[in-house]
Amino acid sequence: MNSLQSGSGDVSQNVRDVAETLLEQFPQDVALLTGISLPASGSERAALLDLVILTATAVVVGIDGQRQTAASMPPRQAGQRLLRLQQEEELDPALPVYVFWLGDPPADAAGDVPALPDADRIQRYVLRASAQEAMPRPQTAATLADCLLRTDGERQARGPHTPPLRRVLKAIADPGLLEHIMPIRLGAGDRPLLPADVNRHLREAMLDKQNWLEDVNYGKIVPNVFVVEVGEDNYRRNYAPIAPQVLQQWRDRLLTALNVANSRHGRRTYRFGGSVRLEIRPAADLGQHEVRVRSRIEPDAEAAPAPAAPCLEAVDGRRRWPLREDLIVIGRSSKSDIYLDDPQVQEHRLVSSRHAHLRRKAGRYLLYDGSPDGKASLNGTYVNDREVHDQGYELQDGDLIVLAAVNPAHPRPDTPGVAALRFRRKC
Repeated sequence: MNSLQSGSGDVSQNVRDVAETLLEQFPQDVALLTGISLPASGSERAALLDLVILTATAVVVGIDGQRQTAASMPPRQAGQRLLRLQQEEELDPALPVYVFWLGDPPADAAGDVPALPDADRIQRYVLRASAQEAMPRPQTAATLADCLLRTDGERQARGPHTPPLRRVLKAIADPGLLEHIMPIRLGAGDRPLLPADVNRHLREAMLDKQNWLEDVNYGKIVPNVFVVEVGEDNYRRNYAPIAPQVLQQWRDRLLTALNVANSRHGRRTYRFGGSVRLEIRPAADLGQHEVRVRSRIEPDAEAAPAPAAPCLEAVDGRRRWPLREDLIVIGRSSKSDIYLDDPQVQEHRLVSSRHAHLRRKAGRYLLYDGSPDGKASLNGTYVNDREVHDQGYELQDGDLIVLAAVNPAHPRPDTPGVAALRFRRKC
């Protein structure tokens, strides 16, 4: 059963129409909230969330790009507010938050947040976001939905009565049905379309803004499953005899294209949604000059959260960061993989923007001070009261990590503005 409830904030007719359409067409149960007003908190002003979509594994926030009011807030800031709200409510583990512009963004807005013009695009985006986390957390989603409605300023319920949200949310299933199909492309001249001609189309499918998801830490999750379809005669002559080699070459080129895109950004902006998998197959409706590329984000089955997964944990136990990548940067900058957004860390600035980094090697986690390019932190990195030097430190279960020290001889985890983390082999 899907649910739609309204907060006290005024939203456009377009937002209402989109919400009603989504309510009818979602194949899985979701909770949709419109016009949720978040009160001012500390130095932050009040904010209006035009559309919030909650599933059992994710929360997706849409901001109306055509609304210009004092309560307007860019999608990223709105997503960060929702993450902090989950922390304040001690929702553990918190639901991942994804954001988008609903319709065209403002003319002065950055162009790297997805702009989704209609309910169909939004539905596909929500399903892809939900598929990133295989472990359903309906209780967390229901609690967050109730919290948003409770904190909504002077809430006035509108529309028909809806059942309690706690009965609504269930797991998103079968993400494999979700696909983006690139338009058919034509080859040149009389020769058929060959494997080398497909390279560009695969790269376009991977980096197309409409295909990837954006998390609150600015990361772009791109498709990792690609199905290439060509005409039957072309497939039989030019693809089937060398299919294994072609698939491996395409995979290598996708990995290279991803690395090149990240290099241009100066950080690991893009990452695959799972292991890269490709398939080539014939299609009766395609000629020898045509190709169709289907792509989707499909997490690996074994990538679901498991008790044995290692993580870094805040010393107060309220936050955890799973360690899933081979290189993980930790710092005060929002561009870090582990973004330390604690207000004291941000205010005192003892922790560097890219303070330390982790490297995974054969199941071992090595901690290094400074950024991966060799720039040392300003105030040092310490494990169990010992400073981490150039050779790094192999973390053991329970090790206490302190980022920054006022007195290097006695690094203290309780010093205001430092970050204290504990390495857990099993989380």
